[in-house]
Amino acid sequence: WWTKPVVPVQYSVNGTERTIPDIAMDADNNVSPAIVMVKGAPVGVGGTSLSSPLSVGSWARLLSAHPGAFGSKAPFGFAAPAFYYEYTQFPIPNPPPQPVGPPGFQTSPVGGYHDIYFGDNGLWPAAPGYDLVTGMGTLDIGIQMTDIVLPGAP
Repeated sequence: WWTKPVVPVQYSVNGTERTIPDIAMDADNNVSPAIVMVKGAPVGVGGTSLSSPLSVGSWARLLSAHPGAFGSKAPFGFAAPAFYYEYTQFPIPNPPPQPVGPPGFQTSPVGGYHDIYFGDNGLWPAAPGYDLVTGMGTLDIGIQMTDIVLPGAP
């Protein structure tokens, strides 16, 4: 139910199925890996091994900044409905904003997200708005800190 206002119908089966991804995180092992020590030597880590901890850490940071938010005093919660609700509060303008950043790494700020316009995963291209490569985009934690608890949020 939380994805319907955001995900274009053509991206889901009969317009009713859930699609992936929700959000994106930097996971390029060649451009910006996390450097970790393995047996005393520095090794670059990327992919899901980097993006998943970044996503979970970002959500944990948002929850720790808003104790008792999202209908519970528990320190954990389900992120997707809150992220999708917040995304709907800042619709992509038409035409979309001009992306900023160095060539190949350009994004466009939309609400608490950086919308990814360029690149692909070999099957789907990135595009303005929700897409099957980066979902809603990457999180802007500074903006998310205030916007994630907008009135009416689930």
